[in-house]
Amino acid sequence: AGNLSLGFTSVAQSGTGLADASLTGATVAVTGAAYDFAQPGYSTAALAFGNLRVGATPAAKSVTFTNAAVTDAAYQDSLDVTGAVTAAALSVANPANILAGAAGNVTVTASTATAGSLADTLALTLRSNANGVAGLSNVTLAAGAVTLTGFAYDQAAATLASGSVAFGNVRTGATRSLAVTN
Repeated sequence: AGNLSLGFTSVAQSGTGLADASLTGATVAVTGAAYDFAQPGYSTAALAFGNLRVGATPAAKSVTFTNAAVTDAAYQDSLDVTGAVTAAALSVANPANILAGAAGNVTVTASTATAGSLADTLALTLRSNANGVAGLSNVTLAAGAVTLTGFAYDQAAATLASGSVAFGNVRTGATRSLAVTN
């Protein structure tokens, strides 16, 4: 914002013998502001849940996102982060709007209700949010991804084919079979 002073000159056409003439200048009021886009960064490209037992309560895993302040945070878009997974055993909690110079977490939680893979890709959508500033619109930034790994395993479930083993009268060292299944 400020004023712009303009000067004008009437330039004489070559060969006419006329001289250039100064014209009356003008002052124009300039208003507005320049805003920086959100500047995303994140802490990791992979999260590992490890190997877990069915029914265990795994710790939630988080990716920290930052919106680095470029110049004046008052004139920088905030950052919207949306993470999505396809595996039914995983759920995602996304951060609220991340202001310039601040951070927020995308948290992934695994369910170990059933055995199976916890591997997936956390697909990230990043958006520079103009927060309703007149004349500006939200802009989608480069997407990102975080690799998720882990597995939920069932415990063995031993089943005996019979509740007893009949040896009868035998000699020392005799053996009998007992069937055990999993």
